[in-house]
Amino acid sequence: MKISELEQGSITDALVALAQEWENHSSKLWLTDDGFMPKKSYTPSSGNAQTFDLIEKFKINLNYVDHFLEDTYWVANSRTNTGSSTPAISICKAVIASKWGDEIPDEIMEKVR
Repeated sequence: MKISELEQGSITDALVALAQEWENHSSKLWLTDDGFMPKKSYTPSSGNAQTFDLIEKFKINLNYVDHFLEDTYWVANSRTNTGSSTPAISICKAVIASKWGDEIPDEIMEKVR
């Protein structure tokens, strides 16, 4: 799957967790650096405080661009530029792209479906 195809939701949230090298402990829990995180509570693609913690951790630069094709457009970059209609999705895409580049390997996608 291409990074550009990601949207808000559980697949993007899971990919962000895996990009941070969190382990899939069970169907309900992530094993993080600090302990356990319930999967249903980890939702950085929804634009909560978890999203903005990623800016510092991954040193992400976030910019608003007045894009002539869309009403709003946000660009985030860490090692590569990623864009979306919301800052949260742009940030999540930047985290994921920093781990796997522009395309997520099939074996990773199998872990989140």
